[in-house]
Amino acid sequence: CDGCSAGCRPEACGYGILECAEECDDGNRVRGDGCSDDCTIEPMAFCGDGRVDPGEQCDDGNTTACDGCDASCRREACGNGRLECTEMCDDGNLAAGDGCDGMCRVEACGNGRLDPGEACDDGNMTACDGCTAMCQVERCGNGVQECAETCDDGNTVSGDGCSATCMFEPDVCGNGVVEMGEVCDAGALNDDVFALEVEAGAMSFIPDPVSRSTAAQFFYGLVSASAHTGYEDLETSNLFLYRDLNTGVVSLFAVHGIDRTTTGIRQPLATVIFQYSGVPSGVSVVISDDGGELRNVGSGLFRGDWNFQDNTDGGVLSGFPIPGTWTARVDPTFLRGIRTFRWVDDPNRFRTLPMSSDVIIRAQSTPAPCRTDCTVPTCGDGIWDAGEACDDGNTVGGDGCAADCRSVR
Repeated sequence: CDGCSAGCRPEACGYGILECAEECDDGNRVRGDGCSDDCTIEPMAFCGDGRVDPGEQCDDGNTTACDGCDASCRREACGNGRLECTEMCDDGNLAAGDGCDGMCRVEACGNGRLDPGEACDDGNMTACDGCTAMCQVERCGNGVQECAETCDDGNTVSGDGCSATCMFEPDVCGNGVVEMGEVCDAGALNDDVFALEVEAGAMSFIPDPVSRSTAAQFFYGLVSASAHTGYEDLETSNLFLYRDLNTGVVSLFAVHGIDRTTTGIRQPLATVIFQYSGVPSGVSVVISDDGGELRNVGSGLFRGDWNFQDNTDGGVLSGFPIPGTWTARVDPTFLRGIRTFRWVDDPNRFRTLPMSSDVIIRAQSTPAPCRTDCTVPTCGDGIWDAGEACDDGNTVGGDGCAADCRSVR
């Protein structure tokens, strides 16, 4: 008992030998196993004994809850995933905006606190008191019709059908009320739906098909491997719709280049690729200049591969249903020899198209109930609306458009 035993072994707690004044020695100096770190016998460990024993997160010497350490010696804190004391919720984190805030209070409209996503919270769910039941500010111009408002168009500008105080303004097309000077007014359903529309990049326009009393393949005028439509031009690709006035059949033409200009300049070596998609069923290739350059590759897909020099090249897809509902897309690739891409309207109107944008041709067969100018789409009004095959401004047949605007015959 002087630090070195009679057998010349160290005398110390934790060697597993009961020596001198030791009450126990279990070969370690760990508390909580019945023999403490000073080799005295430990009393039975329990929550509330004031010692943090193994398995305990805390021990404040009592088993009283809501003092930071609960009756099971677990720490009490918001974010531990247990509902304790005055907590209204505890989702296991301190993040706000998930229904339970960082102080373990329920986040909800009507609690009187401004929680994430709320523009206001007046402590109730009552409407028309300045704060909605969804905790958004009630005001004219927010785009939501509320309380005494008869309209709310998202602004406080008068003269657009809904006044600065969110009341309907009379005599405005689009307010859903047929007023003096209006034939119809379907409100938000007012729309201009045309039989055909073309989009290319930022461009959008109503096409006017080239119309002649001859079949598309004859209008193409293929002679000596060259087209003779009259629209051929140097280093230029032309795209246009063609309508046979004898049959009403609508075709899509692609004509590239020219043999030579009136001044004798010849078309340089050119390579053009067109990918067609969304082509409606029943459309077929009626002209494939040089044979096989324009072909059907299946499932509404067609492809044109054109290589030419000192002449034109191109092809015709025929049988597009008008009236009809379909959207066809032409994806052009100009590798060489072409500097200008154009859309052709009858008789000789040219629109320059972006060379790197798809050309989208959209057909629609169901007109809107009321146009945006509050007039009803009607055969003979000169506007080619959805559902019409043509509209020449009259209801007389035999002049290239039938009396009912359903055909050209």
